[in-house]
Amino acid sequence: MDGGRVHKRGRLEIGDLKVVGLLQGQPDAVLERIVQSGVRREFAKGECVIDAAKAPTAVYLLLHGQVRVQLLGQGQREITYQLLNAGEMFGELACIDNGPRTADVTAETDVVVAQIPAAEFCNLLLKHAEFAMVILRRVVALSRWLSERVFEYHAYNLMGRICAELLRLSRAAKGADFSVTDADMASRVGTDRSMVNKLVRKIIKLEPGALHRVPRSPHFRVVDASRLTALLARCELG
Repeated sequence: MDGGRVHKRGRLEIGDLKVVGLLQGQPDAVLERIVQSGVRREFAKGECVIDAAKAPTAVYLLLHGQVRVQLLGQGQREITYQLLNAGEMFGELACIDNGPRTADVTAETDVVVAQIPAAEFCNLLLKHAEFAMVILRRVVALSRWLSERVFEYHAYNLMGRICAELLRLSRAAKGADFSVTDADMASRVGTDRSMVNKLVRKIIKLEPGALHRVPRSPHFRVVDASRLTALLARCELG
């Protein structure tokens, strides 16, 4: 196993996979093979699911809860790549090329995952073209997402990177409230918590009506994306 202390390990059922968007519409043969080869595992909040220092052994389907994809710098500064929710996959890249893991994955809440052996995952790619195409599209989407993040770091100042991250989170939440603490945002955009707090207050002042932040809570809502996008344009570096 990649990491973590196993609280429970059990048999997978076809019904467990219904939440996984990537598997929607896949042939029964793919789902049955995942159930036969995989196991259902539970991790408590704060436990390591994937340790980047260890060799890849499995791909994970998140069935319940939320995980944080992150790396620690030499000074133990936490850099967060993503927060993933139920229905998403992680750990597949290193299993495809048998390279090193690129990030740790930690249980942000109590989580349940389907753990698929790396060799079995690769066999599914080789034997089922429909499944391989879904994974290929996912890898392309991830590449686009990473390119977007690299662009933002070079194109915008810190306020702009916060605006871009808020817009991205809003799209993922489909306009509903979403939760992101100042510390979490700081780890996403490369600054400290106090600076995030200061700049979010400045964003609200500069573009009234663009953003709603629930007082004394981590909950946000992008009320007017066009206003936030307009502010983002003004944050381009010269």
